[in-house]
Amino acid sequence: MRIFDMHTHAYPDEIAEKARINLGKFYDFPVDSKATVKDLIESEKEGGSSGFALFSVATSKEQVVKINNWLNETKNKYSNSNNNGDMKIICFAAMHRDFDDKPGEIERTLAMGFKGVKIHPDIQKTDVLSAELMPVYETIQGRAVMYFHAGDSRYDYSMPEKIIKVKKNFPKLEIIAAHLGGYQKWETFEEIYTVQNIYIDTSSALWAISPERAREIIINYNPDKILFGTDYPVRRVKNELEYLDRLNLNDGLKEKILYKNAENLFDL
Repeated sequence: MRIFDMHTHAYPDEIAEKARINLGKFYDFPVDSKATVKDLIESEKEGGSSGFALFSVATSKEQVVKINNWLNETKNKYSNSNNNGDMKIICFAAMHRDFDDKPGEIERTLAMGFKGVKIHPDIQKTDVLSAELMPVYETIQGRAVMYFHAGDSRYDYSMPEKIIKVKKNFPKLEIIAAHLGGYQKWETFEEIYTVQNIYIDTSSALWAISPERAREIIINYNPDKILFGTDYPVRRVKNELEYLDRLNLNDGLKEKILYKNAENLFDL
């Protein structure tokens, strides 16, 4: 089966180690991979993946343009290069609530081929319903994808019910909610996501809940709206495939999760 990893993070070599350590501290679990682009590509290759979506979080407004330029340079350097075969890289723009010209930067990144915007509300300490993010949603709805880190028992910034409100307020906005719709908030999944009109990914979820609970969520969800993701450097492709295999999903559903749904959404 073909594989596309919809959820990865990497950083420039000079800051990757610091970023990896800080990520582990934020979540209080070990992050063993190197968090560099080269190691990420190795993870994808060893797991049989044909490509990945790449993010990087801006923790200040001054970082936004610099990060987006780096993402674009990385995409152009490594995607489908001779050294990487047919490895496909797509990018989502970084954004920060205090950035002055959000529509302008989004337009610039879309022109560079970016597929949308990724926000990590908990790290950025920004509520998904905050007024500062409304111009982001307005700019990309009907044109690109809004990718949210979703859920955390420690914070209220990215609760699944708030992401549902974003969707209701911007019905043309295509949304992906990471971590099976809400990291550490899976107990309320059914009542929150009954509409099933939001994509979810499998990143940082399959190792954190029982196979029975993960299977229950996936089986009861829209099969066309589930995407495979590793959350690299948190996990590697081969590890996540092992967790997915434990769910005993039928081949048709696995094919959709691993590749076909991403292919349909992003015309891979």
